[in-house]
This record gives sequence, structure tokens and C-alpha cells, in this order.
Amino acid sequence: MNRMKLVILSAAVILSLQPVRAEQPTPPDPNPNADGDRAVMSRRGDILSWGTMYGVDDGFVGHTDIRGVRGDELPWMLTSATGSLTTDGHLSISVRGLVFTNDPEVPPELRGINDETSFRALVSCVTDEGHARVSTVNIITSGFPATRSGDSDINTTVNLPGSCVAPIVFVLSGSEDKWFAVTGAETGSGAAQTRTVRAEGAGTKFTLTVSPSTETVPGGSNCKFSMTPTGPNSLTGVRVQIIGRISPQTAQTPDISEPYTTIGINEGSIPLFCTTGHGSKGSYTITATATGIQYPINGQTQTASATLIVQ
Repeated sequence: MNRMKLVILSAAVILSLQPVRAEQPTPPDPNPNADGDRAVMSRRGDILSWGTMYGVDDGFVGHTDIRGVRGDELPWMLTSATGSLTTDGHLSISVRGLVFTNDPEVPPELRGINDETSFRALVSCVTDEGHARVSTVNIITSGFPATRSGDSDINTTVNLPGSCVAPIVFVLSGSEDKWFAVTGAETGSGAAQTRTVRAEGAGTKFTLTVSPSTETVPGGSNCKFSMTPTGPNSLTGVRVQIIGRISPQTAQTPDISEPYTTIGINEGSIPLFCTTGHGSKGSYTITATATGIQYPINGQTQTASATLIVQ
């Protein structure tokens, strides 16, 4: 019995002499949500965002493929385009003024317009298949409404492959698999010179008139003005965007329609209607502004004004 106690006591002494390693506490995470934030960024980050696109033109027309996608058989141009593609597949494109060019190869009745009722988008990715192989994956969206002046907004989600490398985004015809615009841009002096060679109206200007120059109406009645862009024959059909406004602005200022539409030079007028109230008596200025949206008058602006007298 005493021998057993001695053995137990000896074992206890030996254990007490062994060094003890203290467990160090885990330092607090300075950003406990970092992993979650990174995951959200991974899911929602932009793969690609852009502020310009390139209309099918020159060597891309008809017979040259990009990633297996063929350009339209006629040249197109656009006023502006922005968009983004995120890692979770959200695709957003806003395109304005995507229309046929005013070049000789385009039939006169198509110049400066879009003849499609809808546009689609195509996302092209190079993806890793494994086993040292890569392939191209093209995903096409459904159609989104497009105006005759070439305006369209595409907002959708596409099913991206497991990896999407070197993405390219196209705006396609709504009726056939041909592209009108692609992510990219015309850059450098060489591109500008090419455009100058092709343009028949380079260096020319257009004018804008508002008629009648003075309109007198009784309070409580309606009125109408016409905004007309004109220019040399070389600019016929080249499109401008026109908006009309009235000033000064008070609580009694007549209401006007403010058309923000496009029309070809030498192709007629855009009406501007106004409605006066019985308290609208006074003199007002109608101001129209036209901005060129096609080459060779891109960005060129003209203004004209008229007077409205309400008695």
C-alpha cells in the first residue's frame, strides 16, 4: 500500500517537472469581414467596362470575323456607347446613334438610320477547358428595343463560363448574327485621316432656322414653331439632334413640347408645339439647338431663336 503511494507520488513529481507550452491566443482579425467583402467583390467586380465602341467599318465590313462573329455587310457608326460586364454576368450597355453611315455604298434610304427594331448583345470569352486547352465561348442575349435613330439600352444577365479571359462585347443585329458595334475605338491620326478621305462634306457647316420668327397668340391658345436644319448637298441626310426650349421660366411660362429627336439635314422640319395659359401674357424667346451626330459634323452646334408674344 505504502509502495503504491510512493509510485504515485513519484509520478506526480516527474510530471510537475515537465515544461508546459502556453497556448498563444489568436490575434483578433483587424478586418473580420474581409473575406466576405472579397467574396462580394469577386462576385460583383467589373470584368470589363468601357466608354466607347467601334462601329463596323472599312475592313470589318462583311467578310472579316472577330471571334467567329461577322460584321454587317454595310458600315455603321455611333454617337456614344457605355457599358460594363461584371463577374456575376450582369451586362449593361447604353448605345446612342448607332446607324448606317452616310457613305456612298449605303443606299440613300438607309443613310443615317437604324432599320432594326431591336439590338442584341454578344459576350465573347476565351475560357480554360483544362488539360492545356482553351476555347472561345460566345453568349448572345435576347433582343432589346432600338429606335430608328439608333438608341438602345441593354440590361441583362448572361451565363458566363468558369473563366472569362480577354472578353469582347458586341452589339448585334436583332434579326441576324452580324455585329454593328464592338468594344474598341478609332484612335490616332491615321484613323482620322481615313475618315477625312471618305467624307464628302468635310469642313462644311449646316444652319438652323426657327419659323415663324415671331408668333403672336392670345392667352389660353396654342402655338407652333418649326425647327429646320439645312446645308449644302454634301450634308443631305447627315443627322442632327435638335431640342427646343423657352425662356424666361416662370410659373406662368407657356408649356412646350421639348423634342429631343434627330432629323437629316435638308430633310424637313421638327415641330415645336406650345400651350399658353390666360396668365401667360408677355414676351418669350424660343431657342432651338441642333448638334451634329454624324461625320463630318459630329459635335458641330447651331442655334436659332424666335419670339413668342402672348396677349
